[in-house]
Amino acid sequence: MHRVSLKSCGLKTSRLAFGCAALFRTASKKGRRRLLDCAFDSGIRYFDVARMYGLGAVEGEVGEFLSGRRGDLVIATKFGIDPSRTGGLLAPVQSLARFAVRVFPPLRALARRRAQVFHQVERRYTAQHAARSLEVSLRELGLETIDILLMHEPELAQIERDELLEFLQRQRAAGRIRSFGVAAYFPQVRAIAAALPELCRVIQTDHDVFSGNRTRLEASRDQDVVTVSALAAALPKVRELVAGWPDVFQGALDDCGLERFGPEAIPKLLLEESLFSNEEGVVIFSSSSEEHIRSLARAGESSPASLQRASDFFHALNRRLGSASE
Repeated sequence: MHRVSLKSCGLKTSRLAFGCAALFRTASKKGRRRLLDCAFDSGIRYFDVARMYGLGAVEGEVGEFLSGRRGDLVIATKFGIDPSRTGGLLAPVQSLARFAVRVFPPLRALARRRAQVFHQVERRYTAQHAARSLEVSLRELGLETIDILLMHEPELAQIERDELLEFLQRQRAAGRIRSFGVAAYFPQVRAIAAALPELCRVIQTDHDVFSGNRTRLEASRDQDVVTVSALAAALPKVRELVAGWPDVFQGALDDCGLERFGPEAIPKLLLEESLFSNEEGVVIFSSSSEEHIRSLARAGESSPASLQRASDFFHALNRRLGSASE
């Protein structure tokens, strides 16, 4: 897999990262470990976690996966949002609950109502909270150093600027973190990066072929940019377009010199477009299928010309759709 140098900390890592936010959608611990192993075996060396993922349980499982294989892995985690006390107590049985919902679909509505309670949490972006969260993350991950520590979905007004910056710089000097920044949706990230660039050595935000957020983000040459959500909203939209306009789809492929293929190739194309748009950064994806992880990871091996063709394809598709709808 192609690699990239992270300017903010000097590390080299894979262009693709594995996101662990949905890790606990896989019911069994063995199944979750297989997903992490599959990502590693596919060449992925950047793993994205957060204190709140899996109601607080993801970091511990990723820590077990890391044992004995730290090597050149890059680990990013986040602070600012913690699981609620109720959610933390239920973390060990959440996989069983997900299994029960699948077996008994009528439980789904109840589960959704309960989930709202579990995730009603305070968001705190102070030096004191960052210190507490960092200690827990280091312990759960089994690490002496976290490569990237990110504020998790803050609003600009919530950030304690001076004391937080001093704390993060002090932890970096002590070797407990290598870099720091912000992870949030695009409007929040753009506002924070403009107002507090010193807190944004790493910027993580959403981008897909429809939003074009990466091209609208004004990042400096010394900032690292990580994008997420290349597939979440875009994949169902593109599949719907392909189903409704098959001739347009094939015409766009012809415009770009791409071989004819079916809709199953669309996820990889979307990921390639994100890699093209974020050419010096990292792109995060996630999946609960080992087969899909292996398939999508191949996007990280694509040549620059292939990434360009993926971007050209979506532009051609947009043009042809515009013409066909007139």
